[in-house]
Amino acid sequence: MTNPKRSDIISNSASPMMNIFRKGLLHGAGFNTDKLQTRPLIAIANSHTELTTGHSHLDRLAGKVHDGILAAGGECAEFNVPAPCDGVAMAHDGMRFVLAQRDQIADMVET
Repeated sequence: MTNPKRSDIISNSASPMMNIFRKGLLHGAGFNTDKLQTRPLIAIANSHTELTTGHSHLDRLAGKVHDGILAAGGECAEFNVPAPCDGVAMAHDGMRFVLAQRDQIADMVET
C-alpha cells in the first residue's frame, strides 16, 4: 500500500471534474500544476503588518522561508493570519480578545 502525499488531496480526487477545477484555480494563482504532482506544497502562515513593530519584519522572514522551500524542492503558498499585539490592545476592551485571536490563528494554521 502506498503512502500518498498530503498535497495529493489538491490534485487527485474521485471526481475528474473537480481535479480540472482545482488545477485551473491553482494555475490561475500562478502555480505550475505539473510541478505540484511531484513536489510537496508547503504553506507559510504570515502575520506581517506595518501597524506593529513586532510584525513588521515578517515579510522579509517569509521571503527567506519561501526561498528555502523552493531550494529544497518544494512549492509554497503564503497566507496571512491576524497580527494581534498586546501593546496596542492594552488598557481598553480589545485586550480581552488577544488570547482568543491566538486560538483562532492556531486553528487557521492547523486546518
